[in-house]
Order: sequence, then structure tokens, then C-alpha cells
Amino acid sequence: MCIKIFRKVSSSMRNTYCVTKVLFQYLEVPLSVNIRISSVMHEAIVPNRTSATKVGIQTDIRQTAVARDAYSGTKKSTSSVNHKLEGSKEKFSKDVLEYLNSKDYLKSVLYCLPQKLLKRKRSNPDALYTVDRDVAKKLVDVIALDVVKGGAPVFEVNPGLGFISRELLAAGVQRLWLSESSLAFSQQLKDLKTEFTEKIEIVNKDLFTLPKLAFQDNQDGGSRVRSLFRGVPKSEWKDDPVMKIVGVLPSLSFIKYIIQSHVFQHGVMALGRPEFYFVMTPAHYFCLTCQPGDGYFFYRSTSVLFQLIFEWCLLEKLPRTGFLPWEMKRGTKRWSKVAKVHNIDPGTMYLVKIVPRKNFFQTVVSADQLQPLWFFVRHNLISRKNRVIPQLEIYSLDRKWIPGCGSRFIVDGMTIFTQFGDLTPQEILTVFHKFISWPEYGVCPFHAVMETTFMRMESGIDSTGKDSDDEIEEDEES
Repeated sequence: MCIKIFRKVSSSMRNTYCVTKVLFQYLEVPLSVNIRISSVMHEAIVPNRTSATKVGIQTDIRQTAVARDAYSGTKKSTSSVNHKLEGSKEKFSKDVLEYLNSKDYLKSVLYCLPQKLLKRKRSNPDALYTVDRDVAKKLVDVIALDVVKGGAPVFEVNPGLGFISRELLAAGVQRLWLSESSLAFSQQLKDLKTEFTEKIEIVNKDLFTLPKLAFQDNQDGGSRVRSLFRGVPKSEWKDDPVMKIVGVLPSLSFIKYIIQSHVFQHGVMALGRPEFYFVMTPAHYFCLTCQPGDGYFFYRSTSVLFQLIFEWCLLEKLPRTGFLPWEMKRGTKRWSKVAKVHNIDPGTMYLVKIVPRKNFFQTVVSADQLQPLWFFVRHNLISRKNRVIPQLEIYSLDRKWIPGCGSRFIVDGMTIFTQFGDLTPQEILTVFHKFISWPEYGVCPFHAVMETTFMRMESGIDSTGKDSDDEIEEDEES
């Protein structure tokens, strides 16, 4: 922290006031708190800025930290919490605070909630937390029988205050891994561990950040992902689910990760078939399950691959108020591309069961053709307006995949104007099976282009383009 603050301060440090102002900003201490700066610091800064500045900053950090602790306190009383929130410079949402104060069981833990959870978010948050006991009980009541069945290890992502955790244990879960990276909830996790010593394991990582950990493993040959699942035995794909994961999805990045994990057989999907119980927004559910008629902006490669690989079921609709942070209130602009999807079931969250198809390698594609299928879908749906016949006949001006193959599709009723965005996932799968069945497939440039793409992915450069959910997230943030 000292190094970070020193970098920020050094360019503008002229007097004690400048230092104090910057420290207030980066340590988040309200200006109303009166901190007395030591004269030693002022004397150390002026004569020798190179060496003594750092000493001065460290001295002030200790004083500021003490003042901040005195200001924040650890009292759990409602009045102390409200005083802290009112004195902070952060702009909290009034309706969020009113909702939390309406729950008697939240008044004693309101002080430990990260301040970013008390503000409405326009873009996708880093994590979503369940803060309503009634919502947690309703959620677990729906999934309890399936989660307990078979005795597979259960992972809960971002348990936060532990409301879902307690309900899962009460429902009969014998082994529960709690994946939580936020230190703000460390006391709640310790209390759970003390109460259920033999049933709980705490993982100080957010499983929804597996894409980042997998990339780091790929770069340095590490085993970060595997270490998170060291208690999970590897099983065959056709066996019962190897583990069950419960959590609230903040975005679709984890869904993309498990798709790639299945395609390249690494990470969580290499252990066997997991079973997922995710709470997600209606917008994310729509993007995963939409069809060609729902619009080119939403129907992309992630939609197609998800529907080919997984089976899913919408189990329950839950109130959005039970999960923090809340979304920013949106205007209904007619020209907004995402206006349609954000008007689906406002004020609700969807509880969805997602399971990889048990017979995937028999009914969808064989293991040796899984990666070509992934590349075929990704490449041809970079633009949903790509026409099927020209796309498969001519890859570029100087490269032709399978010249003259268009007539074979026309015989089946396809026209020269048919676009990939017009085809359902099953129809795209049918086109792929025809494509790889032709004699020319073995020697066409398709393989070279695919291998080049994989090499670029290995180096951290994915040239296959963006999906619709990427664009939706960018539109939300703008």
C-alpha cells in the first residue's frame, strides 16, 4: 500500500495538506474526521524528498489507519452503522439502505457489508450476494433434493453472509466447500466453520474467476484451478455428476469458461460432469437460450454452443431485491439495443439448473471433432449475417475452403441468401456434420486456420471475435 500511495503522492506532494488530501482519498477516510499530522512528517518531507518522503508517508499511514479504525469501529449496533454510512462520502442508494434496515437479522451485520454493495450498479458487478434469508430458504427448498442426491461434493460460490450455506447444511449436505475471496465476510465464514467443523471447507478464491486462474495456469504451467478442486475425484463423463456448484452469476464469463473447459478438456470440466445451480438475471438467461428469431444482437456463438452442450431448466423466479448490489434504474430508450432484453421480468432473478449432456459424445459430436465444432461455430457466427454457402466455399479472396459445395446445400433446400444467424443450433450442427463428411474436408484450409487460432489463444490473443454478451456488457457500461 505504501508503494501505491507513494506513487500517487510523489508527483504532487508540496506540503502536509497535499499528503493528507491524497491519503484521505485512497484510505477512504471521511474529511469530517480530524487527523492531526505529526510535525516529524513535515520536517522529513522538505529537506530530502527522495528518501524522507517515504518515511513521512509511512508515519502518516499509521496515524491515518488508527483514525480510520476509530472512525469505522467494530460496533454492531444499528445507530453506529447508520452514523458511519451517513458520515461517509460514498453515495449509497437510499432504497437499498431502507431495505436492509427493514430486516432485523441484517441490522447486526450491516457494518460488515462492503460499501460497494450498498450502491446500485450500472454494469455487471464483480460478485452478487444473497442478503435475504427468505430468498435463500426458497432457493434451497427448490434444489435441495437434487443437490443432496448422490452425495457429490457441493461448492457454493460467494456465500457472503452464509444464508444459503446454512440452508444447504440443514437440507442434508454433508460436505460443503465455501468459495469466498472477500475479506469482509471472513467472520461469518469463521463462525460457520466453528459451528460445522466437519462439514465445511473454506476456499479463499472466487470460483467465478476461474477464467483468470486458468489463463495464469496456461502461461506458467501452474495448477491453481486443480488445487481448488483437490477434494474432487475424477470420474467418467457418463457417470453421475462429479460435483455440484451453487452460486449467483454476476456475468456470463463463467459460462464461457466452462464451454471452453469442455471443448479443450481442461479445468473443471476435465474432472467429469458437474451440475450447476445458478441464479442469473433474465437478460443473461435470454442470451443463453435465445433462438434466431429473437434477434441477431443476442443470438451468437455462446448461445449456440451452450444449447448444444448443456441441458437446462428454469426452476424458480426469485425477487431481485434479495441480492446485492442492485441494478441501476434504467431508462427505456427506444434506440437502445438492450432495451428489449432488460424489460424481461423486471425485478426478478432466475434460478436455473444446468447440466452437461450425458450423451453429448454420442448424439452431438465425437470427442475428436469437438474442437473443430467449437471453431466452426465461433468463426461463422462472428457476424450473424454471414451467408452459409459463400462462407463455406470461400474463406478469403485467396483461400477457398471447399469450392462448389454450395450445390450440395441447395439440393437440401438452402438458398444462396441463407445466413448462419437464420439457423437454429441443431441446424448449424447439421451443417457442420455435412461439412466434415465431405472428402475435401481433410485437405481444406479449415484445419490450418483453426490451428492458427488455437496458437493465438495459447499466447493470450483470441482472434475469433466477440459474442453478443460482450457487446451487451459494453453497452451497459456506456
